[in-house]
Amino acid sequence: MTQLCRGAQLAFLNTVAEPALIRFAPARLRRVFERDGVHTGLAGDPGVVWGENGDVVGALRLMPLRPESVRQVLGGA
Repeated sequence: MTQLCRGAQLAFLNTVAEPALIRFAPARLRRVFERDGVHTGLAGDPGVVWGENGDVVGALRLMPLRPESVRQVLGGA
């Protein structure tokens, strides 16, 4: 994963592939939503990753990079 910080780095992005959105929240919050009767749709949303640990709720938009923008390192170093 690479964080792009400057406008000049936009050239690294793949303009053909679609970005992905990952939403996440702790499983405890899902249980609250299931019980409150108002947010049951959100509790059952398959687009949310419900993690067992942690206290963070959020979303990440992942933008694919062009293959030539990524340095390949073999051996996991």
